[in-house]
Amino acid sequence: MARPSHEQSNIDTRASTLTDSVSIRAELLLPDDLCSFESVSDLEDPLDRRLIASGAGEVVGGGIGSGWYRFDLELADYDQAIELLSSWAADLGLPEGSCLRHQGDPTVTVLVPQSPLSDGR
Repeated sequence: MARPSHEQSNIDTRASTLTDSVSIRAELLLPDDLCSFESVSDLEDPLDRRLIASGAGEVVGGGIGSGWYRFDLELADYDQAIELLSSWAADLGLPEGSCLRHQGDPTVTVLVPQSPLSDGR
């Protein structure tokens, strides 16, 4: 399976297809050295479909760089998004260390905690 380059590669930002009630901007961050995706769209498309179907939001952009897969999200409710993303993590293939960050807030919410056994011990 081919690994993506560590250079920045952006996905086209799409116009919002949801109502104006979606106003919370957030970023989904996944450590690229733990990802098994061949491209950003391998996660972007199924994640976008689930967010839209649930009414929770949508993916509005994404890319890879500086060691992270990054997905820009517009969300209706940040707390609901945390719950949904956490419950979808295994099915979507989110690796350990995946987290969500509210735009403008340096604090992150870890969606997939790192296993105590994954540190090489």
